[in-house]
Parts: sequence; structure tokens; C-alpha cells
Amino acid sequence: MSDDVHELMRALHGDDYLKDPPDGGKVRQKDQPWKALGISRATWYRQNKPTCGSELDARYYYRQKNRAQADDRSIRTIQRRAFVERWGIPELSQLAVQDCLPPAMLEEIVAWWGFPEQQAFFNRLVELSVDAKKEFKPNDRFLKMFGSAMSEVLSTEESHLRRLARQAKQEIEVKQRAEPDADTETDRAA
Repeated sequence: MSDDVHELMRALHGDDYLKDPPDGGKVRQKDQPWKALGISRATWYRQNKPTCGSELDARYYYRQKNRAQADDRSIRTIQRRAFVERWGIPELSQLAVQDCLPPAMLEEIVAWWGFPEQQAFFNRLVELSVDAKKEFKPNDRFLKMFGSAMSEVLSTEESHLRRLARQAKQEIEVKQRAEPDADTETDRAA
């Protein structure tokens, strides 16, 4: 029986009917355009299904541009904040979001220092803020939202906080320069 069917099919379609299977569409092999763009499927949907990389990048730029206009800031400032929020410790991210320190300073700290140095910078900034105003009682709103250390920093006057941040940054940089010298001295002694 099956030989009869094959002969009938061969008579109707020629010899090529066994070489080309019937095209019933792609089964479980859907196109995955997000892989071509190098993004996840969720991001592809969030970006409204972009078809090319330039369309994706353009939308990201315009989101930054709209955010910059809404905050009355430059696009570069928004990019610096995003960098600090993504790669910095949470405390530095809060300083960037609350606009306490210049985004350029925070970006430089995050770009050049690892997490331990970033944490040391923030801890020193808190110490300097507390020492600058011993009699000060932190704002209750800041205390509830951010905790005692962050509330000390956020309640410091902006220009004074910038000076304290520069001082803390310089102290850590001096300490970093001194550490390699200590290592070489111990190597010489051994």
C-alpha cells in the first residue's frame, strides 16, 4: 500500500517530492530579533520591539534627553548619574540621586575606585560631616528615609559638603599612594 502511495505522489509531483518536505511553517523555531540586537527578550518588548540597533540607541538617547529637560540638567549629567547608580555603592547612588555632590566627582570616584575605596570615601565623608556639626540633630525625615549616616550627609549644607567630599577624596588618594610604598618596603626587608 505504501508503495502505491509513493508511486502516485511521484506521478503527481515528480521525483522531487521526497527531497522537499512539505512546508507547514516554522515549528517552535520563531525568529528571535532581540538576539540580533544583543538584548534580552524583556528589554526588546520594553523598547517597543526595535528592529535595528540604531533605533534602540536613539530611543535611549531621547529618554535621557527628556529626563534632562525635566530635571533642567544636561544630558551628560544624567549619564553621569546613571553611571554612579549602576556601578557605585548604594550610598553614592543616593548622593547622586539627591544631587548632593557634583555628578562629575561621583562618576570619577566610581570609575577609578573599587567598592572598598568607595565605602571608605563615604565613611570618611560621614565622619567629617558629623565632626563639622557636633550639636546638630539630623532631620527626622532624612533619618527615617536613609538612616543615620546618610541623614548626616544629606543635611549638611551643599557647599560645605562639597568641600568635605574633596577633603575625603584627597585623604583616600594620599592613603592609596602611600600603600604601595609600604608594600615595597616589606618586600625589601624580606
